[in-house]
Amino acid sequence: MGGCRNEERINYALRLYDLGVSIETICRKLGISRRTFYLWKGKRDTVVAAKLKVIEGENRELRQIVSDMGIQERLQPDVADSDPEIPSNQVDI
Repeated sequence: MGGCRNEERINYALRLYDLGVSIETICRKLGISRRTFYLWKGKRDTVVAAKLKVIEGENRELRQIVSDMGIQERLQPDVADSDPEIPSNQVDI
């Protein structure tokens, strides 16, 4: 149970920091040291950087897929614009 409460404190401290509250005020309010705050912030920054790297990789793959689709569309003749061929053995009535 203590882990969940600690996660809440970490998230609260980092939200305050993101809102512009000074580190001194955050540490005093939560009763933590500056070192603890910077450890929490470092862990969050590491997680955010890892997530960003994954998202950038996915974005790169999606851009390649879209690019490949555009190339395929340019290489294929437009079927909707062409007249369908009528087999010579069929007679118009």
